[in-house]
Amino acid sequence: MVEPTGRGLRAWQRFHVRITALYALPLFAVLTVVAVLAYRREVAEEHDLLRARLRATSVALAAAIAPADVVAGPGPVHDRLAATLAAVGGDRPDVVAIYVLIPEDDRGAMRFAADWDRRGLTVMTGMPYDASAVPRLIAAAHGPQVETAAVADAWGPTMSGYAPIRDAGGQTVAIVGVDIAASTIAARERAAIVRTAALFGVAVVLLVVVGAVVGRRIRRPLERIVTATTAVADGQLDVRVALDRQDELGILGHHFDRMAAGLQERERIRAIFGRYVSEEVARTVL
Repeated sequence: MVEPTGRGLRAWQRFHVRITALYALPLFAVLTVVAVLAYRREVAEEHDLLRARLRATSVALAAAIAPADVVAGPGPVHDRLAATLAAVGGDRPDVVAIYVLIPEDDRGAMRFAADWDRRGLTVMTGMPYDASAVPRLIAAAHGPQVETAAVADAWGPTMSGYAPIRDAGGQTVAIVGVDIAASTIAARERAAIVRTAALFGVAVVLLVVVGAVVGRRIRRPLERIVTATTAVADGQLDVRVALDRQDELGILGHHFDRMAAGLQERERIRAIFGRYVSEEVARTVL
């Protein structure tokens, strides 16, 4: 026999658990999908923002560098170019390196004209650089380019933006490159994960709270109805549910109380008849 409060039922057999799971699990699945999509969108927006900044910085820097300063040898002009790179890099904390490369052919052979590196890594003026594995750097001779993902080279993985430095005739004499460390990108992705996880956690907590409230609103009246029906089955006809609710459970409780009252009245009448006639006659009359 089921206990009056339904304690003999396992958790998955309880109605309020099933009805709560029926709406909570799909909502949880939807929240999970939304959180994943939101994270991907935020990461994509962060990448787009970084690429836009790289493009703007490289284009602005290329426009600010005089072609004559690039081709000049060691001396005050070259020092002025190096100072320009250092000033731009110093104003942008996420930039780790700025360099100017002179293309020597269209297959990726280049040489350094100037370089600034926040990490303290320096290269000699005129040092060769093989850009054959970096097609966007080669393509930058024809227009601004930005990498879509981090590219690894001898100085570490970076996301880079490139822009051509052109002379008065429109010919590309050099390419300026601006690097952002891959660790900066990873840090932005981690921050996006933290923000998304925080919002997801708040949503899950709210879902759990709402589920608990809804489950409680269903569980308590059900327990009272189960307790009352068990009591009536045991002959306690004076039990009433007395649910003050304006819903289906309230209607069920109201009809149960009417039924219990009718049974109690029937039993009272049978008891009165039983004083004057036999039990069988009283039962027949009823």
